[in-house]
Amino acid sequence: MRDFLEEERGPPLPGWPDWHEGNHRYHLFHTCHHFTAGALRAAGLPISPGWALSGGATRLLLDRVRRFHEEEGLAAAAGAP
Repeated sequence: MRDFLEEERGPPLPGWPDWHEGNHRYHLFHTCHHFTAGALRAAGLPISPGWALSGGATRLLLDRVRRFHEEEGLAAAAGAP
């Protein structure tokens, strides 16, 4: 996921040294939901950023991953402290 975040980082914002521009313009098919889904995919989750058109759609994608993990017995460790 770090590689994904570094690839997406643009130049620093003037006056805000810890903030950076992105490498892509925001538009209907590239929003914060696509960015988040892309980062989660880079981290290993089997989701498609292209379907993350809204917060609700992103949640549906993540619910699908959760159900898959539960069915495969992989979700038990996720709830552990």
